[in-house]
Amino acid sequence: MNEIDDLKSGWSLYLIGLLQVVAFWGVAPFWLACFVLSTLVLVRFVAVVKYRSIKFIVVGAGLSWFFLYYRFDLTVEMAASFLWLALVFKLLEVKSARDVLVYVYAMFYLSAVSLLFNQSLLQALLQLALVCLGLGLLLRLNGGSARAMRAQWGALLKVLAFAIPLVVILFLFFPRLSPLWTIPIKAKEGVTGMTDTISPGDIAKLANSDKRVFRARFSGDIPQQDSLYWRGLVLDQFDGTTWQRSPSMAQFRPRGRYDLGRQLESDGDYYEVLMEPHNQTWVFALEGSESLSTHLLPMDMGLHELGVEAIQPVRYRMSHEVTGTVYDRIPTASLLHNVERVRTTPINDLFATKSSNPQTQAYIRVLREQFISDEALVAYLMSEFTNKPFAYTLEPPRYGKDFVDGFMF
Repeated sequence: MNEIDDLKSGWSLYLIGLLQVVAFWGVAPFWLACFVLSTLVLVRFVAVVKYRSIKFIVVGAGLSWFFLYYRFDLTVEMAASFLWLALVFKLLEVKSARDVLVYVYAMFYLSAVSLLFNQSLLQALLQLALVCLGLGLLLRLNGGSARAMRAQWGALLKVLAFAIPLVVILFLFFPRLSPLWTIPIKAKEGVTGMTDTISPGDIAKLANSDKRVFRARFSGDIPQQDSLYWRGLVLDQFDGTTWQRSPSMAQFRPRGRYDLGRQLESDGDYYEVLMEPHNQTWVFALEGSESLSTHLLPMDMGLHELGVEAIQPVRYRMSHEVTGTVYDRIPTASLLHNVERVRTTPINDLFATKSSNPQTQAYIRVLREQFISDEALVAYLMSEFTNKPFAYTLEPPRYGKDFVDGFMF
């Protein structure tokens, strides 16, 4: 038996894959974890996997199931899960030392990727154990006898013993830069805040964000709390799964260089906003505000935007006049002034694909027969949502395609 056959008949290659099953539990879908676990058992214990036709069936089944599940949902979880699946397939063709090296080094990379999703102490210890197993495989691949292996592992443990105090000192006293995982990534875990697209059924976890959005300073008295409704953007187009701005709301327009703008004077009350950079063009303003800054562009429905993305803190000034009135016939509704549609049409608010959320659409058809006007129907629905025990949650269930049906029924 050569060295590669000896490695394949051992446990280290498969324990690395098993540890990744634990590391990616909750990140990758449940079926993928079961598929990976079954493949590990198949490669380790079933000799029939040596046949090319069996390998083709295993790889084809895994890839087909993977792409049917994710489709075009390009997220970090999807990329990490695909890399994990590909590495398990790599075990099907381990024949040389080069194959083992590719497998181990790629598993090291996957260990780093796993820290994008979980940075707990348990996860760190799990990945440390995986790295030690990988280093053991490399030592065995390049080492000699069992006695030599013991000597190499002894040297590795000595290095680890010296490294731990150094790591603790650096952690406590050395300035730490922001880690890689603070960069914006598209993931299944959402964060509270503003976005120009939202698909509630795809969010499995919502994290509170403590980042400051903006500061506001008023020239006169600060309005009452119920008057501080800051509007930034309107998502007026729904395709059955995602709300987003219609193309006419986010239309193309000339973009210039970054403009700090000039603040204009006003005889009436106004407020100034210092907005943190968010790499988008929308700004936040109270209902009925008018721009007193030269770098803001008036948009539809009383909204305002910058000419370029906010890549650094932005200061702007808006006039302030409380003009909203309570709309008694619809609970919780208010009439907003100076927010008429100019570039868009209300049909966007009423459009819904017939193939999505069939239970909800049937429910609305029944209600339409009971109410003679759209206003009465909306008033009834608002009362239902107000009076029934709906609650906010940071960990909503994954409803999939027909998430409105899942939420309502």
